[in-house]
Amino acid sequence: GTYFPPVNRYNMPSFRQVLVGLVRAWQERRDDIASNAAEISQHISRTVVMKKQTDLLDEGLFK
Repeated sequence: GTYFPPVNRYNMPSFRQVLVGLVRAWQERRDDIASNAAEISQHISRTVVMKKQTDLLDEGLFK
């Protein structure tokens, strides 16, 4: 998320509640989290390939 209020409101968790949830998940499901992180990393590395640029920039590109 991008914003967590200081207290629960408008059906949004407080920042403290988010942190407590993260700690609980890390303590109770660490292996699942590590496995998911590895799968996400593998997927990203397979799908995002940086192509080596061999062409030089020249003035024609800017016209």
